[in-house]
Amino acid sequence: MLIAPVPRDARCFAEWQAVAGASLVRLPAGGDLDRLLMAQQLGTTVYAMRRFWPEAVVGPAAGRTAAICGAGSAGLFFAQLTRRAGFATVVIADKAPSRLRIAKEFGADVVVDVTEGSFVDAVHEATGGAGADLVIEAVGYDETRIQCLKAVRPRGRIGYFGFPEKPNGPTTWDYNESWAKQPSIEHNHSTQVEPGLTAFREAVELIHTGGVDVGPFLEPVFPLEQAQEAFEAARDQRGGKIAIALD
Repeated sequence: MLIAPVPRDARCFAEWQAVAGASLVRLPAGGDLDRLLMAQQLGTTVYAMRRFWPEAVVGPAAGRTAAICGAGSAGLFFAQLTRRAGFATVVIADKAPSRLRIAKEFGADVVVDVTEGSFVDAVHEATGGAGADLVIEAVGYDETRIQCLKAVRPRGRIGYFGFPEKPNGPTTWDYNESWAKQPSIEHNHSTQVEPGLTAFREAVELIHTGGVDVGPFLEPVFPLEQAQEAFEAARDQRGGKIAIALD
């Protein structure tokens, strides 16, 4: 079973966990459990993409440009999902060269090392100055949310996926830029409350059938006694995703 409890019930560092039946997704018999575990993260991005680009509302993605700010596991999944959706050009930015190499393997047309260049400038260069049709923020900083505003085309779409930078209080926001461009803005979280957990079930199917590649996210895996080293590796952005084995 894939466990997808609502956050208040997650108890991710507890020895035991009680999970409601509605928070369980059955895994296919004979499936690779290490790979299928990634359906939790993939499911959140599948759920988000439905909101960020509802084709029935905005039309097909063919011929359009998607730009993704952040190439962690979520951003890299978005790179694959935007390509699957039919976007003609995919731009993705990060500061970790290892993640940008994975993004290129996943079919990103333009990768931007933000320690050397500007995400916004790269998007405008890729679109002839027009801006991207869809811009996804998968970092969680006020600064990158503003960059997404600057990178989107007038009346384009922005998907905010990253968590708030500060847990409480007001946040920095460029309302003038938003007012001028009139983008549609979607915020997304709490995939775990979706009735039937449809996005997680779709993610399981995509991984099991090879529709989405999760190979780069299978390593490194740290033993439990090296949990501190694992947190440091995550902080330093080493690899597509850092995991701890709870054997």
